[in-house]
Amino acid sequence: MRLLIEDELISNLDASTIKDILDVAYHYNLTTLKQECWRYAAHNKSEMSKYGIFKQLSEEDIQSIKQIDC
Repeated sequence: MRLLIEDELISNLDASTIKDILDVAYHYNLTTLKQECWRYAAHNKSEMSKYGIFKQLSEEDIQSIKQIDC
């Protein structure tokens, strides 16, 4: 069930949902979900910046996003 929920959340990732999905990932310690959020952010920096999402993320998230090669 956990994998199905993670897959559903991953499929709904976008700039408007990433902060809430990251909150869920941290709350339930869903490492894969966090990594997918970071990967999405790294590959969609212009969209994330356009909506000011980076300002809403934690320093840990920002550092993890920076470590992803695009």
